[in-house]
Amino acid sequence: MSGDRKVRIGYRDCTMTHNPQAHRSSATRETILEAMAHLASERRYAAITIVDLIDRAGIGRSTFYEHFGNKDQVLLALLDPILLQLANAASNRAPRPALQHVVRHVWERRQLFRVVLGSRIAARLEQRLSDLILERRRRADPGQSALLAAATASGQLAMLRSWTGGAVPMPVPDFAQQLILFSSPQ
Repeated sequence: MSGDRKVRIGYRDCTMTHNPQAHRSSATRETILEAMAHLASERRYAAITIVDLIDRAGIGRSTFYEHFGNKDQVLLALLDPILLQLANAASNRAPRPALQHVVRHVWERRQLFRVVLGSRIAARLEQRLSDLILERRRRADPGQSALLAAATASGQLAMLRSWTGGAVPMPVPDFAQQLILFSSPQ
């Protein structure tokens, strides 16, 4: 199609059809995600309110709720590109440079990730990661176990928790390699 164009969103490429309303909706969603990223770098996640997000994004309350039901959904959407790379690592689909980029991103924001991985949202993050792992593994083998996907997701997040918390210091490339070794299906 002549109206299609390739764009980079997070860590993946998408083809978007030229649709002004869809573009505005996508731009608004990105504005909300950027607002969350900025606020999360300035204060504790628990201290961020919907009003803070609305004010920072420069949108109305109803516009916020057209895109997200609560701030947890915003955070999960913000972290989705990272979860996608972890899921790719768990299904032998993560190019090492892409995984290292994500791991470096996590390390540079380790203070935020320590908080997130220790918060009430961590269980939802683990479930989302487990679902992504299972989806990718079942593409190659429809008989893949949901239990093994859940265990892999739990293990990956435990590794991130230990590493970002300083319990197991190691350079980014080494940690990315450890993630691949742990996560790859046998």
